[in-house]
Amino acid sequence: MLEKPKDLCHSYNIPLLVDDRVDIALAADLDGVNLGNEDMDVADARRILGAIFETKTHVKTTRTSVETLKEINDNISIPTVAIGGLNYENIDILKNSGASGVSVVRAIMDSEDPFEDSKKLKEKIVDILDLQ
Repeated sequence: MLEKPKDLCHSYNIPLLVDDRVDIALAADLDGVNLGNEDMDVADARRILGAIFETKTHVKTTRTSVETLKEINDNISIPTVAIGGLNYENIDILKNSGASGVSVVRAIMDSEDPFEDSKKLKEKIVDILDLQ
């Protein structure tokens, strides 16, 4: 059922996320899950995923060092996505981290030109994470 939208997203190098449903993301082999206030406890998700920088989208965050992210990536075989306060100016910190992707909100939502800034950010992420 999700094969067509997944293929479409991937043809543009865009990950497909599902809202709320970890089970569907796993069953359909999607790229991630968006968790809201009524879903899995964000603190539990943060303990698993961490945040690279403090973020304005969640009041309580626990910072995860890039060294810890690299150590995690060196010891697992599934993709990871760096999340938390990342933007064009600080994304370089992820070089050689092993992250497979980056999740941003404020970097785009606070932008005066979201379209252009998203394109620039994507180009930089592709370069930093060596995603060519």
